[in-house]
Amino acid sequence: MTGINNINSMSAIEKVNANDARNSGANAKKALGQEDFLKLLSAQMSQQDPMNPMSNSDFLGQIAQVGTVDGIGKLQQSLAGLSAGIFSNQALQASTMVGRNVHVASDRGVLTASNGLTGAVSSDYKLYDLKVSIADATGKTVKEINLGAQEPGVIDFAWDGIGDDGKSYPAGQYRMMAAATINGHQTNLQTLAYAKVNSVTLGQGDSNVVLNLGNLGSASLNDVWEIS
Repeated sequence: MTGINNINSMSAIEKVNANDARNSGANAKKALGQEDFLKLLSAQMSQQDPMNPMSNSDFLGQIAQVGTVDGIGKLQQSLAGLSAGIFSNQALQASTMVGRNVHVASDRGVLTASNGLTGAVSSDYKLYDLKVSIADATGKTVKEINLGAQEPGVIDFAWDGIGDDGKSYPAGQYRMMAAATINGHQTNLQTLAYAKVNSVTLGQGDSNVVLNLGNLGSASLNDVWEIS
């Protein structure tokens, strides 16, 4: 039929979107408003083949797709803002911890000449026959601390650096291992290292905030169990 635009390769909506993208550049609208809807509706009605018109459901489906893309973009912006807010809050919390002492989840403890080695064991259950073993760099157990029965919670322990053999051991890192009987079963337990927060390192993007703990090394903010 003469005078009828038969659109095969690109719909009217796609043509309008393509033209808008070329004309608007970086300042293109990010929301589908009333004016945009009327523009799309007029273009669709003027360019469609009257012998084979697009159904209302197809037309509205295309508009819905445009709105969905816009909605996803806004959702991504909102999530990015939320992530930045959470990270800023973590950074603020971490900055207040500099100079304070923390218990962090670790199987390593630091023995110092002035304070010995201090740590803790954490359990949600009542413990029987709790024992903490201290091993040197070679894996040899140099001290075993018997803590007996303990109630649920955080149980502190300390070692003055004198081994079971009566020898005085040098300052440095030592491995801590804990085990107890829980409900009749021998169970290994999480040990906590006691250390002072010297500084804080802020990661990039979604990276965790890292606490610098001197001779103990570093630990994630998420590994902190107690602050004192």
